[in-house]
Amino acid sequence: MIYSVQKGDDCVKARRIGDFRIYDLMPDVYGLANGAVMMYLIVGQEKAMLLDTGYGFSDLEACIREITKLPLIVVNSHGHIDHSGGNCRFQCPVYIHPNDRELYRQHNAPEVRSMAITSLKKMQRIFFWTNIVPRRQDTASYTNAPLFENFRDIREGDTLEAFIMEEVA
Repeated sequence: MIYSVQKGDDCVKARRIGDFRIYDLMPDVYGLANGAVMMYLIVGQEKAMLLDTGYGFSDLEACIREITKLPLIVVNSHGHIDHSGGNCRFQCPVYIHPNDRELYRQHNAPEVRSMAITSLKKMQRIFFWTNIVPRRQDTASYTNAPLFENFRDIREGDTLEAFIMEEVA
């Protein structure tokens, strides 16, 4: 299925990989939409970087592996569940500001995950034409997902590992 999003006078087309809509924003830069949130993947020459992991309803890493096989760097913009709920699906370290670790723990506690999926399923009934929560998503397994703890600190002004992209003409 092909989707489209207006972008100024242009139209950005999307394709589907599993539960994700993939938007080719520019060469090697992708928007990955799932669960009413957007994550971003930037593919370099030697590594790829994912910004945010969304709610974590679906297998984001499998989706990414359909796009690139390069080693992955994962960064959380902040600790809210809609930006870090999928961390538990990754084996690699995730970069996050140290001040956001406690926020991550609060937002990914079982009671908050339960409230999030319950609320989003209710929203799904209102916005019936969207796919906020995949139908096959099990509430219990989502609620009881393991708390991710393999974090690396990132602070304002820090530079991540070497990340080379080809120049876009």
